[in-house]
Amino acid sequence: MNSNKTKYSFLKTYKNRQLTLFLIISLFGFASMLNGQIINEIHDKSFDFEGVAMVDINMADQAKAVAIQPDGKIVVGGHSGMAALNDFTVVRLNTDGSLDTDFDSDGKVTTTVTNVDDYLEDLAIQADGKIVAVGSANSDIAIVRYNTDGSLDTGFNSDGIDTLNINSTDYAKAVAIQSDGKIVVGGYTVMVALRDFIIVRYNSDGSLDTGFDTDGKVVTAVSGVDDYLEGLAIQSDGKIIAVGYSNNDIAVVRYNTDGSLDTGFGSNGIIIQSVNTGGDYAYNVAIQEDGKIVVAGTTDNGTNIDFVLLRLNNNGSLDTGFDTDGIVTSPISAADESGRALAIQSDGKIVIAGYVWTPTGKFMVLRYKTDGSIDAGFANNGKKVDYYGSYSNHAYAVALQSDGKIVVAGSINNGTDDDFGVARYTGATQLLPTATEQWTGGGAEANNGIPLNTYYHDNL
Repeated sequence: MNSNKTKYSFLKTYKNRQLTLFLIISLFGFASMLNGQIINEIHDKSFDFEGVAMVDINMADQAKAVAIQPDGKIVVGGHSGMAALNDFTVVRLNTDGSLDTDFDSDGKVTTTVTNVDDYLEDLAIQADGKIVAVGSANSDIAIVRYNTDGSLDTGFNSDGIDTLNINSTDYAKAVAIQSDGKIVVGGYTVMVALRDFIIVRYNSDGSLDTGFDTDGKVVTAVSGVDDYLEGLAIQSDGKIIAVGYSNNDIAVVRYNTDGSLDTGFGSNGIIIQSVNTGGDYAYNVAIQEDGKIVVAGTTDNGTNIDFVLLRLNNNGSLDTGFDTDGIVTSPISAADESGRALAIQSDGKIVIAGYVWTPTGKFMVLRYKTDGSIDAGFANNGKKVDYYGSYSNHAYAVALQSDGKIVVAGSINNGTDDDFGVARYTGATQLLPTATEQWTGGGAEANNGIPLNTYYHDNL
């Protein structure tokens, strides 16, 4: 079956449901006007099909990372499965959401790193346009560099691919490019049955940087239990911020440029922050222009899981100018919500993306003001929730275009298997008539039996 035809047939079904829903909403138009409510959809309709692009690669495709090139093209990375094995996969989209045929002729590149499962977890774009992708392969750290046309860069470790074995099991979860072109990779490694943070720094040719802790590798035991590094960022002064979780609490570690722990941050370079007793997990981090550190993740209050944001001062203390205590939790619904990705707009507003279970996964995007309050000027009172059919969808990555549009990437189930899914939002306000759009904690969608469509599932 033609995969593009399948994709557009799938999305067209929900376009038709949108039209049906529009006619129903029209019946309530007068009441909506009295309530001062309008429909102002924030999906960017100039992007692929009604603001959503689905890319079918193999039988099981999951996008985990997204980045925007200076020319506006969108690079999406993840893994795709074929014959029970997963491979690194990178896709490049034009600004209109179509596949870029200048990238490996069809816009899609699949790379077999090893003869077992290979999982791409993050990617970054160098100043010269080359793409660096990291993840795990056969329980080792894996790093691949692509040229701008999608071919493997033989100037990186001779064949464009490197795997690094540190201990019995090693995972790369995040990557960032320094201003000097060196590549910083973060993840975790198993040390004597316990997992610890690991940071690896590569020179631009793929060799390990011996100026970083003498061998290019730093292992940090955050606590006496398992430590998982999930995200990292590089400050303007070159110091490295790594985030994740340890003993079910949020963990933040800062390293000096030589790989040593920064003793001017937290307690000897380490912060462990508890938010709720049920467990707290950081997945991403970004640095504000003023140097403050924003950490995004999830917190378990014992009843359900919510998005959580922390903002730290440069010395690691909680910023009391951010929701009075430096911590913001967002109990948007009675369902479980997982905050996975983070970006900071040029105006300082914070965008966090992830998913909500209602009862299957749905894309979820929230925007906050600089003081930590929800930005009611974004989407529907600060939140955007999307689902594509009655299947499970998960957002794992977010990036901001130079024009302010928000690009979210993850997986969308087409009814048979998962595809790469990319949505683009304008960042405008969306107010909806509540009479025809309801969602309840049990996951039932009301609207006289008509499934709520892709674009108007926002009233949680």
